[in-house]
Amino acid sequence: MRFTIYFAKTGFGLKKDALILSDALNYFGHEATVVEMPSSEVRFGGVRGLFLKVLKAFNVLFFYKAVQTFLVPKPASVGIHLESIFYEKLFLAEQHILIPNQEWFEVSHIPLLIYMRAVWVKSLFAQEIFAQYKPPVQYISFFSIVAEFDATTLKRRDYFFSRTGMSRYRGADNLINVWAHHPEWPPLKIVIDPSVRPAVKPDNVEFLDIFPRHEDFVSFASGSLFHIYATETEGFGHSILEAMGYGALVMVTDAPPMNEIANENCALMLTAEYSGQKSIAPRFAVKPSALEQAVEKALVMSDEETAAITTAAQQRVLDFKQAFYAQLEKAIGNLR
Repeated sequence: MRFTIYFAKTGFGLKKDALILSDALNYFGHEATVVEMPSSEVRFGGVRGLFLKVLKAFNVLFFYKAVQTFLVPKPASVGIHLESIFYEKLFLAEQHILIPNQEWFEVSHIPLLIYMRAVWVKSLFAQEIFAQYKPPVQYISFFSIVAEFDATTLKRRDYFFSRTGMSRYRGADNLINVWAHHPEWPPLKIVIDPSVRPAVKPDNVEFLDIFPRHEDFVSFASGSLFHIYATETEGFGHSILEAMGYGALVMVTDAPPMNEIANENCALMLTAEYSGQKSIAPRFAVKPSALEQAVEKALVMSDEETAAITTAAQQRVLDFKQAFYAQLEKAIGNLR
């Protein structure tokens, strides 16, 4: 089969998703092309945007698809839409698949789900969310590529590491506030974009710029034993799974879908409570007391206790890859 993977460049995550998916489709002998779409501002701005708005206003797509159904044989090609549904691509004679990140899925796109042959979801949590809209939903899981790193290097225990990037929903404010109350703790180093940094930070917190070269990030991140991902919501959670692959002792929000990736056997889980919505996805904020308890526990864990958890974490990364390939093969089979 021929697949075209559409994604809009909004950060590193979607491009990573596209490459992982493309490699998997190639593995199964299919042709996969990755197409980077313009941002929403570009697509819906100017004359092009006005034209798309007119098509939507008059529901042209509905009548076009009805005619297409009668005049065009069942299409052999498949368009996969990552995160967003690209309206203009629905006019193509393709079967259309959505692989969403529920926290970024636009509510205005819900009526377009009727044009999807299926929604392939990365988590069981997402499966529950999208099932309420009645499209065919299939769980495919997902995984992260853990880049090569020097496994012989002794991991440092003298600081904690987190990556929150450009998102306001990665728990950075919570982490910084808790660290401010514990000047006795080792430093917290956060990779965080300047646009979302708090104006004031405690002395034991260090802000790091986003690494321009992924190799440099891997070298730095894989050298830290303690990783914290107190995220409020995730489409999947590449940062979490990658840190587990590095053999880090990872602290993870104990709420879905984050706790589908990690559990108490392979991470230190952080109790969280509902804190609002991001699009159609609920958000969960880590309790400061849970974060304090996890950090204190990590600081006194023995090498043996740490090794048991980190070994289980690295095995879980391999399990995710195996599950993804198995579930994806089933999903492709259903298209036939």
